[in-house]
Amino acid sequence: MKIQVKFRDLATDNHTNIGEIRALAKVIHANNREKGFWDAPRNVGEMLILVTSELGEAIEAHRKQRFTKKEDTEYLKEILREDYLEPKERIELIKKDFPFMAKDTFEDEIADAIIRLLDMCEGLGIDIQTHIELIMLNGYYETGKKKIKWEFDNVGEMLMTVTTNLGEAYKAQLMEIFADKKEIEFMKKEIQDETLSETEKATVLEYGLSDENFENRVASAVIR
Repeated sequence: MKIQVKFRDLATDNHTNIGEIRALAKVIHANNREKGFWDAPRNVGEMLILVTSELGEAIEAHRKQRFTKKEDTEYLKEILREDYLEPKERIELIKKDFPFMAKDTFEDEIADAIIRLLDMCEGLGIDIQTHIELIMLNGYYETGKKKIKWEFDNVGEMLMTVTTNLGEAYKAQLMEIFADKKEIEFMKKEIQDETLSETEKATVLEYGLSDENFENRVASAVIR
């Protein structure tokens, strides 16, 4: 049975709006800096391997059918969102219930991988949200459809594509193949230009985006 992964409509009048991923990355990175994880220079290869290790743990959790129950997710979400709880009370509840409800589950390991990726991106000064939006819009213009769909035979195959992109990202970093920041800013401006047709925007992305640079490989991993 095929597993279908669908993204919502990507194209709007101006550009994609997929939420404040960069804002989340900033919060994660600030927290990790406060804990001292960035006191010394970080090795990119090591950071990517740590993400890969989380994906390996996700595969193991999936194989052993360790999933977070829907009702437990809703309960934990309620704790995170309720305004009547004092910060100290919220933390105590999470510490008490999280280990039994979500710790080491498939969802937990995927979240760990995403946290590590976003922390790395912010630490390296990568505007990951922009790179994700450009890649997804490029896919939209290439297919001519408002939805992008990938099909995979199993979860392991999906996570393998993430790992492959991380490996390619490390190779790009070693070869010092990085995105041109001026080119990225130019593409952002062009995509938001209402006077340009979709064909013209597609041309901008076709010639401006590269699958080989470090930032795009990391963004592709996040998208997957």
